[in-house]
Formats: sequence, C-alpha cells, structure tokens
Amino acid sequence: MGSRAIPRTAEKVRRPRHSRGFSLLEIMIALAVIGLLLLAAMSVMSSSSRLNQSNREQTIAHNAVRAALDNARNREFSRIFALYNGDQADDPDGPGTAPGDRFPVEGLVALPGAPNGMAGRIEFPVQGGALREDLADAALEMPHDLNGDGAIDAADHRSDYTILPVTVTVEWRSVQGPTKFVYRTRFTSR
Repeated sequence: MGSRAIPRTAEKVRRPRHSRGFSLLEIMIALAVIGLLLLAAMSVMSSSSRLNQSNREQTIAHNAVRAALDNARNREFSRIFALYNGDQADDPDGPGTAPGDRFPVEGLVALPGAPNGMAGRIEFPVQGGALREDLADAALEMPHDLNGDGAIDAADHRSDYTILPVTVTVEWRSVQGPTKFVYRTRFTSR
C-alpha cells in the first residue's frame, strides 16, 4: 500500500495574543517610566549645576579672603589695625586714605544693605573703637594678651599690639540663598 496524502483543510493560523503588538496601556506605562527617568535625570543635572555654581562661589570667596589677608600682611605690622579697621579718623595718612574694613569681591553679589555694596569685611576684637584684649571670642581664642605684657586688660591696644587677631568674612547672595565664608587668623609681629 502506498501512502496516501491526507488533505489539509484550510485552517486559520492564530497568533498568540502577546505577539499582536503593544496595547495602549503598555505604551502609556512605558511613556510614564521614560518620563520619570527624564525628570530624574533633569533633577540630577540641575542639582549638579547648582553645586558647581556654589563651589565656584566658595572658591571666589576663599580667594578674596586670601588676597585681603595677603594685602594686610604686606603692610607695616604696626599700621595694620589703623589701615583695616572701620574708623576713618585713625587712617595713618589722613581720614579716608586707608582701605578700611570693607573690600569688594568680584564675581559675587553682595547682600542687600552691605555697606558700599561690598561683600568682604575685616574685623578685629574691638569695642567702642578700641582694640581690646579682654573681649570674649572663642573662635579667636580671646581674651588674649595682645601686647605681650603678661596681663589681659580693658585698655585700648591699637598702638602696642604684638598679636593682632583678625576675622575676614565674605557674605553674598548665592544660588542657594544668603551665604557666608568666615576665616579667622592672627597676625604677629616679625
């Protein structure tokens, strides 16, 4: 006997349901996930940009403080207080001739109300215009014997200091709001 062919009937070929394409719901879910990923990426980029700007501003402030301290160190030690305090009446070369206690910081926007629109400020341990040894300031390790006589008193030591504590501050309007950079040190006679 020979083989005989069995006739095939025309059958509709069915594809499994999952191979028909994406449903509208699947597309919507995929778009939502992509949207969330894009939002997260944009947030990271924005935060990174603000952090870069903040770091740049901190570097500018640090460099301005270093420059202000270098300028003061390059002056005659006995004149530093008179040159960089806020009292123009004691300026060594006449009123208004000294740099004073304020300095500009290029690249930073001073806070509203900053005197002369300057972001930088130099401060000494003064009270009532007098350079004092007896003021309490833990950050400057005060009170401290500024003239080296072995006693801490309430006298004005603007003319006899051998140690001069100084605080240099830069305050500006940052991308993160009002910001302050503070540096404290001491000048000593050589």
